Amino acid sequence: MIPFFHAMPRGSIRAIAPMLAALALLCARSASPVQAPAQPANAHAKPSEAPANAQAAPVELYRIRIENALFGPVEVSADSGQNYALIGRVQQPATTTAADAAASTPGIVLRSGDDGMALAVAPRRILKVVSFALAHPPGGQRRRDLLVARKAEPDAIVTDLPPGRAIFGRLRPPAGAVVRMQMGLPTLLEMPETYTPAESDRIVIVVSRPVADAARTGDVAERIKALAGEYAAESVYRARAARHEIVAGTLTLRARLPQDEPDPIVAVTYAVDGDIVAAQNTPPYSYAWDTRRVPNGEHVVEIRGLNAAGATLTKVKSLVVVRN
Repeated sequence: MIPFFHAMPRGSIRAIAPMLAALALLCARSASPVQAPAQPANAHAKPSEAPANAQAAPVELYRIRIENALFGPVEVSADSGQNYALIGRVQQPATTTAADAAASTPGIVLRSGDDGMALAVAPRRILKVVSFALAHPPGGQRRRDLLVARKAEPDAIVTDLPPGRAIFGRLRPPAGAVVRMQMGLPTLLEMPETYTPAESDRIVIVVSRPVADAARTGDVAERIKALAGEYAAESVYRARAARHEIVAGTLTLRARLPQDEPDPIVAVTYAVDGDIVAAQNTPPYSYAWDTRRVPNGEHVVEIRGLNAAGATLTKVKSLVVVRN
């Protein structure tokens, strides 16, 4: 069974691979429809304003982008967001913020350390981004026990990055770095006055330095490239440690849906890395995904069941590693 999926009370979705690998995706049907993340709470967010004197503005060294979703990417860019490199993933998204009297100035990094950071996202409210020693739990603790402990922190985005590495290491943002939201490309928005984390929110941290330090940008770019290479190279190791599937060839994704429901599922969509690759409105609901069409490495597979109005009634998401 694939870990880290959202369970729901009724029904199931399962995926089976008949060729070089097998993938089982199980999901229980929700008693009430699962709607796409609503944005009203963030609707009044406003675009960031450029400084009046652009020449006096600090030079951006890099920016960190984190998607608040299960298996959401943790990425870093050294060219103002034109290109991002994957250096980690979210293991547990945040659902709320925490009280912190020190967060008097929203929209900045309040604190950062080897194990995590606190982002001031609203007056006296913070959002945490924390590390998670997936492969090497401290003190002999089991990985499952650590995950349960982390799930007790609904105000934290839990990543799969170990302490002291990447955004908790040499790319750790300093206190005072700018925190923004990215609702679309490429505009960054100021944090809304009353922010509550929603699924798939993109949090962007911009790290800048004085003009005199602009030459460091090249060093940062090389560091990001190295981190991305290391993360990609460790994908199989992480998959085995987390019991994710390692697949190859053609993977058949098959959905088994409940019968005689008052609001029945009438269509199924299949997505890879957020892009819908197939949709069906007649049974049998199955899709043969040719993994040779994507690069080797990690990919997020998601299956959704929709009602006649197009609302998502149930969904399941899994992280797999393609190794052709």
